[in-house]
Amino acid sequence: MSRKFAAILIALITVALGVGVVFLLSGNKGPKTAAQYLQYFPEREAVVFYLDVDALRTSGILDKLVGSTVGESADYRSFVQQTGFDYKKDLDAVMLNSAGAIHYFVLKGRFDWPKLRAYAEKEGGKCQGANYC
Repeated sequence: MSRKFAAILIALITVALGVGVVFLLSGNKGPKTAAQYLQYFPEREAVVFYLDVDALRTSGILDKLVGSTVGESADYRSFVQQTGFDYKKDLDAVMLNSAGAIHYFVLKGRFDWPKLRAYAEKEGGKCQGANYC
């Protein structure tokens, strides 16, 4: 896994925490379809991207796309160790709503919020106004 990809993943998580659009669906029903995820975003003209990571994982396609852990960078392995979050097993869905320089993300998965918060703060980020900070 490249350093650039790890940085993008870290930025994605930090931005999502910062704007408060990340939500945790542990034990509740939550949205099941891409259309239901759209209600979390402001109404605006935007490019919307949805990825059902759980479906890719279940079908075996995710393993074929990302390969084994052998090629993962030391930075990514360190990120996983410090946060307890590995997108290959913990991320279920991602929706991106992007217009101009403003990007919103909604992530569904299993997150260890105290570890993610500590990591974001260690890397210079901060957590404001989100229920999971």
